[in-house]
Amino acid sequence: MAVIDWLRRVIAAFLTLFIFSAGDVTINAMAAQEADNIRLNVSIISDGHMEGNNKTRFENHGRAFLDISGAQTPVDALVMVGDNTMNGMQIEYMFLYGLMRKHLTVDNVLIAPGNHELCKEDKYEKYYKRFMAYNRAFFDYDNEHAYFSREINGYKLIVMATEKDSKVEAYHSPEQLDWLKNELADAAASGKPAFVFNHNPLEGKFEHKWPEGNVGPQGEELDSILKSCGTEVFYFSGHLHMGIYENGNGLAQEDNVTYINVPGFGEECNYGDLVDAGMGWQMEVYDTKVVLRLRNFVKSEWVEGYEYTYEL
Repeated sequence: MAVIDWLRRVIAAFLTLFIFSAGDVTINAMAAQEADNIRLNVSIISDGHMEGNNKTRFENHGRAFLDISGAQTPVDALVMVGDNTMNGMQIEYMFLYGLMRKHLTVDNVLIAPGNHELCKEDKYEKYYKRFMAYNRAFFDYDNEHAYFSREINGYKLIVMATEKDSKVEAYHSPEQLDWLKNELADAAASGKPAFVFNHNPLEGKFEHKWPEGNVGPQGEELDSILKSCGTEVFYFSGHLHMGIYENGNGLAQEDNVTYINVPGFGEECNYGDLVDAGMGWQMEVYDTKVVLRLRNFVKSEWVEGYEYTYEL
């Protein structure tokens, strides 16, 4: 509790500093396709890599938070799918979380950690405690672990997390996988789809240039859990810094699971037909379909031609 109180005092002081001016930002308010029928509206970004000496990145985050907050159809949640900071440093958290406190008005903020947050210098516990402290101080997280779930508008949003310094892969303990089974069972009982957010992709779902970046040894078991849960699952991952392909690479379906690559937000992606910084997905959930629309949150505009509908 003492650490959280200290962080709150630091936050209050830090927000008095000039870190981003909203004066020159033009917002083209995003509206859902069917605003009267939408059940859940979620903004999803990944790999922002906030860095203390990188002015462009904190300006881009500020613009994105204003875009999301200014939506014509209110956004129910922002999900950040890991590597939200570059080095897990205090100053990076202060920039990133300070910008959210100042410019983000979304009720639900779900933050997954990535390897850049937790897998540093073989000091997992140190960086894990820092990650948890900031989430508790800024967003009153009361979950015991970095993995957790939230029910929003009757839908289950599930955030996974690596549990040791597994470098560029992830490690999910038997306890976390059992927890995931239970969370998915709850979603199945509700008759609604489940949405899973994990920094690392599952092997073999996309054609990409970084095979070492998959979940790792637990990947096959994790995939089996998703496919046997009894409901439709949308699995979002980042980590690859892979842009968008015109042929749909980065989006895949197997059985009841849809796998979705979230492009790198913080800078131009490393490969793809479309590699612009600032991109992410806007997910609109309806009774009979899920719609994914690619948006450049920094430019406050839809990326035309990249919209995908999945019937439920």
